Amino acid sequence: MTQSSHQPTPNPVPPLEIQPTLKLALFIQYLQNNPIETADDCQATINYWDENNLNLLNGADKKEGF
Repeated sequence: MTQSSHQPTPNPVPPLEIQPTLKLALFIQYLQNNPIETADDCQATINYWDENNLNLLNGADKKEGF
């Protein structure tokens, strides 16, 4: 009996228009798993936000006055 050489298919990159929404969803998940209880927790959350290039515009076009 031979083993199949099937390799898992890599996850496809989500369409650009939903990537900001997914980033915010991951941030919410981060907050659920990492409650902010100390100054260090707060700094870690800020670092996560910055490292993932998150913003509150959630993909809104900045030319529209947002």
